[in-house]
Amino acid sequence: MTRASRILFLVTGLSLASAAMLSAYGFHGLPGEVTGADLR
Repeated sequence: MTRASRILFLVTGLSLASAAMLSAYGFHGLPGEVTGADLR
């Protein structure tokens, strides 16, 4: 695997992990802060 491929794989993995964590925080960490009407 080339160096560029490893860097791209690392950046992709970190992006996916941060997206999953932010999504989980949005759904579980903000109860009552955002209503269903705000999401539309």
